[in-house]
Amino acid sequence: MARCPTRTRTGSRTRPWTPARRLAASAALVWLSALLCVASSRAVVGATTTAAPRRECGERTCENGRCVHGECECDPGWQGERCEHCGGRFLLEEPSGIITDGPSSYKHKMKCSWLVKGPKNVPLRLRFNHFATECSWDHLYVFDGDSVYSPLLAAFSGLIVPEKWSDETVPEVVAHSGSAFLHFFSDAAYNLTGFNISYSFSSCPNNCSGHGRCNTSGGAHCLCEDSWKGEACNQPYCRDNCGSPFRGFCDIPGKKCCMCNSSWQGPDCSVTVPANESYWMLLDDEYSSFARTSHEAVVHNGSMWIVGGHAFSYNGFPIVLRYSSTHTVLVRESLQRDGKSEHRDSIFMYGGRTEQLAGNVTDDLWVFDIPKRTWSLRVPKISKPHRKYAAVGHTAHIVEISGRDPVMLVFFGHNPVFGYLSNIQEYNLSKLIPILETHGALVRGGYGHSSVYDPVKHTVFVHGGCKYFVVNHSSFTDDLYRFDVRKNSCSGFPRYLHSAVIIGGAMLVFGGNTHNDTSVSMGAKCFSADFMAYDIDNNNASIIKQKTVVVAHEEQCLQYAATLSENVDHDEAPEDILNTSLYVSPQVVENADKCVLRGQDVCAKMTSCMSCVNNLSCQWDSKKHQCTLVPDHTCGDGWDRVGDSCFRINVSEVNYDDARMDCIRHGGMPASLVTVSHIPVFHDTWQNLKPWVGLRSRNISFWSWEDSSPFVNSSAQQWEPHEPSGSGFCAVLSRPSEGPWLKALTCTDKAYGSVCKKLIVNPSQTSRNCQLPCASHTSCSECATSGDCMWCSNTRRCVDANAYVISFPYGQCMEWHMQGKCPRNCAGHRTCEQSFQQPACGWCNDPSKTGKGQGMEGSADGPFYINGSQTQLNISLCPIDQGFTWHFIRCPPCQCNGHSSCVNDSACENCQDLTRGHNCEMCMAGFFGDPVNGGSCQACKCNNHATECNPQTGTCYCTTKGIKGNHCQECDVDNKYTGDPKKGTCYYPLMVDYQYTFTLTQEDDEHYTSINFKTMPEELSRDLEVSIDTSKSVDMNITWSSGPLYGAVAGEELLIVTKTNIRSYKESFSSEKYDFRGNPNITFYVYISNFTWKVKVQIAFAQHSSFMDLVQFFITFFSCFLSLLLVAAVVWKIKQSCWATRRREQLMREMQQMASRPFASIDVALQGDDEPPDLVGGSMKPIAMEPCFGNRAAIYSVLVRSLVLHLTQTGLALASALVDISHHKPMECKEKVAAVRNRKQQVPSQPGTCI
Repeated sequence: MARCPTRTRTGSRTRPWTPARRLAASAALVWLSALLCVASSRAVVGATTTAAPRRECGERTCENGRCVHGECECDPGWQGERCEHCGGRFLLEEPSGIITDGPSSYKHKMKCSWLVKGPKNVPLRLRFNHFATECSWDHLYVFDGDSVYSPLLAAFSGLIVPEKWSDETVPEVVAHSGSAFLHFFSDAAYNLTGFNISYSFSSCPNNCSGHGRCNTSGGAHCLCEDSWKGEACNQPYCRDNCGSPFRGFCDIPGKKCCMCNSSWQGPDCSVTVPANESYWMLLDDEYSSFARTSHEAVVHNGSMWIVGGHAFSYNGFPIVLRYSSTHTVLVRESLQRDGKSEHRDSIFMYGGRTEQLAGNVTDDLWVFDIPKRTWSLRVPKISKPHRKYAAVGHTAHIVEISGRDPVMLVFFGHNPVFGYLSNIQEYNLSKLIPILETHGALVRGGYGHSSVYDPVKHTVFVHGGCKYFVVNHSSFTDDLYRFDVRKNSCSGFPRYLHSAVIIGGAMLVFGGNTHNDTSVSMGAKCFSADFMAYDIDNNNASIIKQKTVVVAHEEQCLQYAATLSENVDHDEAPEDILNTSLYVSPQVVENADKCVLRGQDVCAKMTSCMSCVNNLSCQWDSKKHQCTLVPDHTCGDGWDRVGDSCFRINVSEVNYDDARMDCIRHGGMPASLVTVSHIPVFHDTWQNLKPWVGLRSRNISFWSWEDSSPFVNSSAQQWEPHEPSGSGFCAVLSRPSEGPWLKALTCTDKAYGSVCKKLIVNPSQTSRNCQLPCASHTSCSECATSGDCMWCSNTRRCVDANAYVISFPYGQCMEWHMQGKCPRNCAGHRTCEQSFQQPACGWCNDPSKTGKGQGMEGSADGPFYINGSQTQLNISLCPIDQGFTWHFIRCPPCQCNGHSSCVNDSACENCQDLTRGHNCEMCMAGFFGDPVNGGSCQACKCNNHATECNPQTGTCYCTTKGIKGNHCQECDVDNKYTGDPKKGTCYYPLMVDYQYTFTLTQEDDEHYTSINFKTMPEELSRDLEVSIDTSKSVDMNITWSSGPLYGAVAGEELLIVTKTNIRSYKESFSSEKYDFRGNPNITFYVYISNFTWKVKVQIAFAQHSSFMDLVQFFITFFSCFLSLLLVAAVVWKIKQSCWATRRREQLMREMQQMASRPFASIDVALQGDDEPPDLVGGSMKPIAMEPCFGNRAAIYSVLVRSLVLHLTQTGLALASALVDISHHKPMECKEKVAAVRNRKQQVPSQPGTCI
């Protein structure tokens, strides 16, 4: 008979497993301690509390407010057009209620806080009915107390909904202090439906699940029925009644568990002996309160050792836990470690993040001696060119191979300086020197992967992780790499922060974060309970479906695909991994050790500038944020590298001077072939060329290259026999078939081709210089202005944007900032509203009750004294006995900033100290300063040219067009305004006989109310006329000044005319009255003022003569006359062209009509006056005449008789002809025509049919 699978320590209390206890579970399979991020496609359980009544307001509904004049006036803490979004702080003191962000999806950049307050030390239970936020970015924090300085219970992100149709899977959080502070923050990206949380005091978990009753005496707890257990009475002692009577029976009276028959085992007696499927067993333990995540676990001599990890609270947190038949706890300072391995009674722990030291990533190698229970620090000896990389999110294994010393392999990880690491670090445990160089397939390392070591095949399998792929984008991957320890070669479902083990030849992978990004996650879970298996035995193809084996080639060397098989038949699965839900079936590359890695691929996997430039073959592109391969040459297009020089071949037929100019145009010179390797390269590449080279004769006996280096006849280059002959002064290179000879030619001769040369340009130094890594910045001002760095205000850490999620995987960062936007500390906030934007701040109100005060760190109970990481309540910072008041949820009514007192808790009465506004928060018009929280205002300094200035900076809004400057101290000379605004004003000079238009409609002209002009007469003998027109009513003054006149002082202006409320004005100033000749510097000034924005002003000064200028008159007259003649000639020409076109069209119609008549040839003899009779006999007259248009031609129709050729023919025929009747007309016809001419010509009713 099997015994119950429960282990408890003697004298300790058994803690049943409940859903609420999952938040405090500690397991090697990465159950998150309080960060519960779960996704599901199930329906959301709705809240049971009735929502607040909604109020109709026109076409909208005020969700949390009231309607005032057709607009929603929101209740405190709510915002939005319909008051549908939370946006402040809430105090909840009812015994039960609902916490929600609003009825619709939450907004971007939203901050909301709730303080649920009840009796001290009375348990407060929060039940999450619905929760949906952007995974890893938008978090809801729950603190067990009244502020963010209280212990953190949970950080929620992602999708949390029931995974079953029962209430038992809805998460609950319990705050035992009697209060809970909840804070929600959303960033600037995606927004989801938010959350609905119910809370209650002194309530039992899940109402005891219907299997017990709630006892509220001595603290609410469930009294379960006999067959149920657990904190919520949701766990049966005997599930499925233990399969009674065939598999076992339920021993309720005794051990309260299933007692299985000999052929069955498991908690419900559902597993055969031997087992044919896997199953979970929950072990009760007194140390389950030490919740943690990102820890590591090793098994040594039958005990499981838990090392390191992250926790929300490190008070009393043990770095090492040992689980066995008796529990041992060892305590040391808290470290979040990642790489661990066990070897010979020691646990080796490499790197990790030390949360207590501002989240620094370390490269320490600590060794824990298991028998002695002591830690020791090992310092590896580093020899060049090796280096040691601090890492977090990595894995490690101790590997022993016969004939070699044991080594520790550290796989991948993330480094704040070098980014995502693709390195495998190897540490010899005896010498501690990193010596590893890997071969085979290209791998891309990352953070949060899992790895397992198969000691039989000496192979390490690495699965998943978060990796860097493109610019500023990291994502989870499903890569599965295989590392052969003996050969140091690599071959190779998206997730990270999971764990893996090897059992019976299968790699089992459990849990992890599978959510890539809200836009592409397709419902992937923030943290999943998936269980996958991968068969590592390549010889058994029936175990895993769709597995393929391929031969390594370039594509498989660089990337490996993975496929997913679901619902694998149990008959095909191995005995020890049955009942798993998912299987990974990767492509396996058999001979990956033969992969040849390309340089560009090695550089491409480096994710930071620092890691890139450490490889001499790579260079960093700061614009694209990518690591690229240093080119084989930096010569440029059209150039080729030979040794340390760049060469270019021109294949055209040119003389030497043209060849030299071609080289200069391309940045080089004719080639100097001074290295032995140069000439063979040209001979191998260009077989048919005989090109010019840069060798010239300087005098009869001295030859040198273009770079002035002397020519030496050697084996590299030498003259042909009998050369140089003195007949030429420039050299060409012979063809390959002729040998490495040089031949002298006349420089004007043409050779086939030329060779140019230039030195290699070294790679830009900027490609090897890197900006400071984000992790090196210690202040927000440095971090937020450094490219893609992000500043976390509560942890005071600067991280790279592509590493934000892995730097704070459990919501450690409550708010981030970048692009120069930095938060103030609490003391830097000068108003209560500003202080409440930070969840850690409260407001200490001044005793004067005028709204003055100071922002302070604190809680609902009072301000805190902060000393490093230590916080302590100190009410003396805001002494209530001296009249100060502390505010944490609501600001005091009508904050008057120290310049007024509040009337009826609603408004500030009579703002003093030159202030104005609802809260006396602004300076009066004409004054500037910062009156907030007791600040002062001072008068604007604008040289009397402005009545208002910027209320914060004091920059004057100049009212006269043409005056500019912060204090209206200068004229706009760029636009031709002149004058001195410090002593007077600025004018726009006008020329005589020109009209000027000034349109003041731009936003920059909004403050202008006046504009000034001046002019001087050009003709001293003519009167001066002025004309002014405006689009709006204005005031106007005109003055003049010329010097001593009528007792006036030189330069003093005398008023001529003043007008008000006018829109048009004209006047003439007599040259005699104002003595233009006696005052050659006389100047007239026009002042237009008192207009409003968007005005148009037209002004003109003119001087006209008293008599007509005859020359000007005649010039004008003849110019107009000739212009009219020209127009008439053009019109006449156009008319003639139209008539000609019409005549041509008429001719075409007549010709077409004639062509359509029937016709035939016939011989006709006509009789004239002196001729014999025709064949017909007698004179022939037409039987019809059809005159054409104009009566100059006609068509005659006659009857003729032809020869009779057949008895049936009559011999008569009808004939017609076009006849000119203008000259030869019969007398009677002429008379008729004359009669016609005497009458008015009538337009024919039909168009003419002939010419």
